[in-house]
Amino acid sequence: MHVLNTTRKVVAFITRNIKNPQFLFLYSLYFFQKEFRVRVSFFSNDEVIALVTSGKSLLRLGDGEIGLLNDRGIIGTVFLQKSLPVLKQGIYRIITGYTKNSPYVIALPKKYASYSNEELRMEGKLRSWLPFKVM
Repeated sequence: MHVLNTTRKVVAFITRNIKNPQFLFLYSLYFFQKEFRVRVSFFSNDEVIALVTSGKSLLRLGDGEIGLLNDRGIIGTVFLQKSLPVLKQGIYRIITGYTKNSPYVIALPKKYASYSNEELRMEGKLRSWLPFKVM
């Protein structure tokens, strides 16, 4: 039963992402690499305050937004938001289009953004955060 359930999840994942072969390839490549990490730079609290004071917006991306990228939607104690293509595309553009000249600063949970795959797996967050790591 477990193998059948896992197979269904794999087929559903491939079906959802078949239109993005680069993502599908990278996700598949890095999924099994326990020590895979991405290099993420974080601003200090003072730097964030200075950036926001200078007029930049602060965009917080967490499990919910990453869930939208994974076509899972945002789920809390009640279902909060269905994943829609327009939301997925918008979040993807925000993340991949970010530069030092962007009118916003992206706020991510440092804990998950900098974790290895094994650390994410132990926290039950690998399927949520690996897509962010391979963008």
